[in-house]
Amino acid sequence: MATEQTSYTVLARKWRPQRFADVVGQEHVTVTLQNALAQQRVGQGYLFIGTRGVGKTTVARILAKALNCVSSSAPVTEPCDRCEMCVAIREGTCLDVMEIDGASNRGIEEIRRLRDAVAIAPVSARYKIYIIDEVHMLTKEAFNALLKTLEEPPPHVKFFMATTEAHRVPATILSRVQKFELRRMQWNTLLTYLQRIADTEKVAIESGALATIARAGNGSVRDALSVFDQVLALAEDRVTEEQVTALLGWTDREIYAELHGALVAQSVEGALGCVQRVIERGRDAEQFVLGLLQFLRNVLIARTVSGAEEVIEEPPEFVKVIKAAAQDYTPEQLLYAIDVLLELLPRMASTEAKQTSLELAVLKLMYARRRVGIDEIFARLEALEGGGGGGGAQLSGTAGLRTAEPRPVYQAAVKPAVPDVAEALAAPVKRVAAGTSDAAGAAAGVSPAAPGVVAAPEGTQSLEEVWRALLVQTEASDPKLNAMLSHVTATFPDAHTLVLTAAADDALTHNALKRKTSVAKLTQQVSALAGRAVTVEITQAAAEVKAKRVRSKEELIEEARQTPIVKAALELFGGEITDVIED
Repeated sequence: MATEQTSYTVLARKWRPQRFADVVGQEHVTVTLQNALAQQRVGQGYLFIGTRGVGKTTVARILAKALNCVSSSAPVTEPCDRCEMCVAIREGTCLDVMEIDGASNRGIEEIRRLRDAVAIAPVSARYKIYIIDEVHMLTKEAFNALLKTLEEPPPHVKFFMATTEAHRVPATILSRVQKFELRRMQWNTLLTYLQRIADTEKVAIESGALATIARAGNGSVRDALSVFDQVLALAEDRVTEEQVTALLGWTDREIYAELHGALVAQSVEGALGCVQRVIERGRDAEQFVLGLLQFLRNVLIARTVSGAEEVIEEPPEFVKVIKAAAQDYTPEQLLYAIDVLLELLPRMASTEAKQTSLELAVLKLMYARRRVGIDEIFARLEALEGGGGGGGAQLSGTAGLRTAEPRPVYQAAVKPAVPDVAEALAAPVKRVAAGTSDAAGAAAGVSPAAPGVVAAPEGTQSLEEVWRALLVQTEASDPKLNAMLSHVTATFPDAHTLVLTAAADDALTHNALKRKTSVAKLTQQVSALAGRAVTVEITQAAAEVKAKRVRSKEELIEEARQTPIVKAALELFGGEITDVIED
């Protein structure tokens, strides 16, 4: 007795949309096509562009049914999906609607046969329709053979083409068709669609499991439904998130949250323990890194974007975990951590030591929390400069790093008022006798000269006062120039000349001050402070040259005699050194 077998239809085919209203997430395409049908403005050629599994061929079939539906005497905006023509197109038995695979019919001969068949009137339908899938696979010659037919086809012929790589379609083809770009399915939309299918199919499944399936689809409805089919075969009564995660070879969300806790606590043992558990459970190390990248990406969004719930593709309860984690990092720290993982991925693909590479990267992520942004460093330095107490301790070790508190906003401290130049000029300057050290001068009650200033001969004290005033003035008005002036030595040959000498090994400062603009600027400032014309000269100290000692002939012979190779030669041949020529 023969047993009756019923064939199983996979979800991707069973739930394939048959009407424009059934298409999910592509309203910008379906509404435009329905308007064109209502206004009888359907073009001779359409190109549907998009990633895999978003409905390119499906929309082309629905449009073919709308043009040929016999429920009305003219094309309809929504096919009935019940008439003889709609059923024939749905089941693929309509002789006037032909689907061509561009990958296997890519040559010029196939396109020539198509071009010859175009002239033949439809057998039973209103329009003869050619649906060319993966049209970018056609050869250049095949595209050229299609050009004229595509531009001016017979009135009863329509061309619908689909591609995942529009950049490979020649511009001559693109200019002859109307283009529609189908979007990658939004995660929330795909999750709602999967929930509707689960309810209709009476499948008991956890919300977290559906969320994981939707994320595995990566914007493709067909990919998500294929995973859903696998999960239904795996589970017996109720589908759990753990089952879906194991099927995909992914890591549980809780591991990422636990790893985050270890990083915040600076626990090396806890962080490496998370990695060890992932490896022991047989999870793919590269897939774990991709999941960690997704987690950090979500944390970065939660840290920087308002309304992050709309962007993060996770269940609401895990979004709360992500938002809490976002308070433990600065955006700079998160960007560094993401860079570490992006650099790790190509290395893991080419090494056998995947676990070691992953463990080292996790330790780098722990270091990421110690990183302080350059803007924060400058803010703290300005706070120190302004007398902000307690700031010094924050610049060393891990003190002052982010914890759960919001990041403080530092305001640049106001610099202390610059001493009045007139006061600097009026300050008494006591001459230091030649050969008197600073220490001796201080003991005698004599104020030492400004740093970098050589005591001038008697009678030139006024230019020395001008030099000190110049240092005070540039400290506030031109810190860059002040830094260069602090690296030179000033001398005053006479009351109208200021000589600035850079060190012999400081060519950078010498060249910078030697520029015409720098000399002109200094001359103007010094003359203004002195109240008379002063010439500024820029020089560089001469490098110290050590005289080479001339050694005597006897010294050279003795040194040569002690050389091992010469010593061996003398012993072997019994010779004697008579002269040595030094290079």
